[in-house]
Amino acid sequence: MINQHTTKRRIELFEILNKIEMEKTKEKRIEGIRHFSRTYPSFNDYLRCLLDDRITFDLPEGRPPFTPSHEVHHPTTWHKQHMRLGYFVKGGREVTSVKRESMWIGLLESIHPEDAVLIADVSDKRGGPDWLTKEIVEEAVPNLIS
Repeated sequence: MINQHTTKRRIELFEILNKIEMEKTKEKRIEGIRHFSRTYPSFNDYLRCLLDDRITFDLPEGRPPFTPSHEVHHPTTWHKQHMRLGYFVKGGREVTSVKRESMWIGLLESIHPEDAVLIADVSDKRGGPDWLTKEIVEEAVPNLIS
């Protein structure tokens, strides 16, 4: 008998970006951005952190030293951890800088290693794919960034 109770796994942030990147036309990429924007609030937060100049991180510049989690067995996902962004941005939740940096490294060490690199780099407004521009995101999801 076939098990009808299958679990649907959320795709990771890097997988979302890879799926959109595989689209050959700008219009299809815009459709992909729209789709994942509606599906994953964590994707919207990634886009905002990467492309919105009003969002700045209250962290030291550069990628922090962290030990990536195992590719298959990581404790959590960006989809669950994005809600902690308020601790890491200027004007966000108040914690000491030592605590903030420790929490940041803990977040990076707990998510998929490919997502960790994307998120670590986004704190410096870098690391996004070349095709992912402010213009294409504004066209796909008006008012998300500005």
